[in-house]
Amino acid sequence: MDLGESSFAGDDPARPALLSRRRAAATRRAVVAILCALAAGLLSPGCSKGSSASSPDAADGGSDGLEDGALPLCADDGGAVDALALSEAGLASDLDEFAPNAPTAKVASSIGRVNIYTATAPRTLDRVDVYLGSSLTGTRVTIAVQEAIAQGAAFQKVFDVQLDFGACQGWASTGAISVPLIAGHFYAIGLDPNQPINAYVSSDANALPIDGAFGRLVSSKTTSSVSSVGLTWDKTSTAEFNRQRLATSPRVPDARDVVVDAAAPVDAADGGTADAPRG
Repeated sequence: MDLGESSFAGDDPARPALLSRRRAAATRRAVVAILCALAAGLLSPGCSKGSSASSPDAADGGSDGLEDGALPLCADDGGAVDALALSEAGLASDLDEFAPNAPTAKVASSIGRVNIYTATAPRTLDRVDVYLGSSLTGTRVTIAVQEAIAQGAAFQKVFDVQLDFGACQGWASTGAISVPLIAGHFYAIGLDPNQPINAYVSSDANALPIDGAFGRLVSSKTTSSVSSVGLTWDKTSTAEFNRQRLATSPRVPDARDVVVDAAAPVDAADGGTADAPRG
């Protein structure tokens, strides 16, 4: 008795169509295998059923993607403004950039980061720019300036602003502001985000202090919030600092500057207190 294909086909009218579909599927698999073998020298090894699958690096969305330049530069770059912008008093601003070659941090984080500066001359802070990268939509950052009248004294918030930041990398900027920098005082300046971002951080421990037109960068610090009241000096570091730009302009000295200058010798006011955070 013949139990071959024709016998089953006679008993089941749908059997020929089923066999035909199976042969077609087998043929397609064979063609795909041949194409994969031919392309092995040109494409990444391995073929998958879904053509939309991306590589692990592309799908990661973390710091590796930023390091490879995966994120676009921000179209609306808040810090891409004329370096010779005028202050509110109509004076030309000096622009100091700190850590211009800082790499991206290895881990994205929502922790706040500030640089700590000391002012050595009466100046006005005209703008703050902080460089960052975000792979997430809906990122919102707070940029703040806090002031301490002396090393070790608690910082007090003197300015903060919230702004939106896209899925890109570039400068987050306060825009035009007017914050007096008092000679002899210290300033914690930086940002914190509402969700993880990639900061740009230099670990050149031998670079500090770094001088600028207004004073010098002396240390850095991480914090849960850059705008919280009473930011302290605990866990400040001279081992790393953040990529920032500060635009400042000359300011006529007032009574606060005079008091600072009269209360301490010139050397101590200009250098000693500024270098103290190095320890």
